[in-house]
Amino acid sequence: MQIQAIEKIKRKKKFSSLPINLQEIAELRIENPDSTLEELGKMLREPIGKSGVNHRLKKLIEIAEDI
Repeated sequence: MQIQAIEKIKRKKKFSSLPINLQEIAELRIENPDSTLEELGKMLREPIGKSGVNHRLKKLIEIAEDI
């Protein structure tokens, strides 16, 4: 679901208009499809917790649904 949402945003040419923090988590999710939320959070330039990662990924899904 997350990867499909990110791919849809990219297909619709909306990726570059996303905030940098959403772009960063989206790229990490694409590059690391099997990583846990906690692992993804630790990979960020400024690490965040599992709930922060979950919030960002949910936001990407919402954006994809709106376009």
